[in-house]
Amino acid sequence: MKRRIMLSIASVGAVLMTIAGSLNGVQIQSANAQAIRPQPRPELNGQLIRSSSTGAIFWVENGLARYVPSVATFTRLFREQINTAVNPDTVKFGTPIADYSILAKCNGNDAIYLMDRGEVDRGHIGGGFKRHIISPEAFHRNRFNPNGVKTLDCRFLVQVPTGTPIK
Repeated sequence: MKRRIMLSIASVGAVLMTIAGSLNGVQIQSANAQAIRPQPRPELNGQLIRSSSTGAIFWVENGLARYVPSVATFTRLFREQINTAVNPDTVKFGTPIADYSILAKCNGNDAIYLMDRGEVDRGHIGGGFKRHIISPEAFHRNRFNPNGVKTLDCRFLVQVPTGTPIK
């Protein structure tokens, strides 16, 4: 009995180490002991990919998989077009999308921004930045949700620091 418990603990430890490695983007061991080395995958830019094992969803930007932290964030930002043929473990991980990220535009202006890494929908800037989505084609290519765009007061939007544009 004691031996079974020790083997079970060792198995759980191995699984946790594999998960930790996956989350940090380091080498991952697959079931058949072949190493998967995550690489930047720029050919996937703009796609949404889902892990078949965890259900986690990632948006690929600049070749890096950015974790989408919640269903609410996914619904606010993206349309339902998820590529299930790509294993996220093969894509190097980037900075996760902030849970409070939104799509926004200013009153009377057609420019749309991804409000990234800040708590903008709580009424303050919170260290985030706005990233201009450069064209309708870029908006569509990145699978952004047109129904998720919020209109903000221009006085607020101009105060938010500008980040790199989204192509």
